[in-house]
Amino acid sequence: MKDSESIGMFAERALTYVAAEWETRGAPAELAVDVLAIAGVSAILGDSPAAYEFAEKVIAAIPTPRYIDAPLFAALAAAATALKVSDSEYAAEYIGLLAEHADAGASDANTALLRLALHGAALRAYPRVRLDLSPALLRNGRSEDLLSVVKTIEAASAYGTIPLAVPEPLCAIIQGAALSKFRAYDLSVGMRVARAARYLTDDSSAEILACNAFIRSSQERDGGFGDYHMAFQSLKRSGQGHAIWTIRSAITLDALWTIAELTSADFRMARALFGNFGLARRTETSGKVTC
Repeated sequence: MKDSESIGMFAERALTYVAAEWETRGAPAELAVDVLAIAGVSAILGDSPAAYEFAEKVIAAIPTPRYIDAPLFAALAAAATALKVSDSEYAAEYIGLLAEHADAGASDANTALLRLALHGAALRAYPRVRLDLSPALLRNGRSEDLLSVVKTIEAASAYGTIPLAVPEPLCAIIQGAALSKFRAYDLSVGMRVARAARYLTDDSSAEILACNAFIRSSQERDGGFGDYHMAFQSLKRSGQGHAIWTIRSAITLDALWTIAELTSADFRMARALFGNFGLARRTETSGKVTC
């Protein structure tokens, strides 16, 4: 039963998937960021030296991954992994560039994630922050309103590292919204909503358990997540086969992140990846860049 399998088993299979893709495709540069991100997350979740050894191999082959072209979380996870396994000048330059252009006054979800990456998420007791989000915001069922609420939760909670207090119905509504997205097989949005639900409660409700079980069941035999075979066949016929890796790697990275946080109320991916002091301190102490 996949419900009883450890997070490490899912991470190990995901690592097998990205390693096979890397070898099959001849180590192309466009895969490097996603491969590094998944390898780094797999190493954390599986406590696997093999994952870091694989990441070293990727950096040796592609010393200048295109972080700037990747989604922010994937790019930051990849840069953190590169800095972990080598004195990567390119990763240090990327982090330095982010530090120079970070907007200290902004309060959106991307800025919260960037601050965690640059400055870390210290393990300390924060006072619970009251977030006055009206449940009425979600009553019309519009996806854009749901994502707006989720982004507000991500930013206010610093991706679950600061405890929140919200009006009581909101947590239950968001958990139900996550299940609804999974029923529609909208994995990407469903996982993001499920993580936001976790940031509102340490309790593993029936809904959170069901979300976790659904994501776990979506891991395919090759180790990647998501059953998109019909859609991929259509992409291949239309000459867009190159998009398959982009879709599948993003879902796989999100799945590992979400399974870990739903399984353990105490685990936060941002803290595990970026540590207490962040990547800016790491690049500063390496002598590569001062942030």
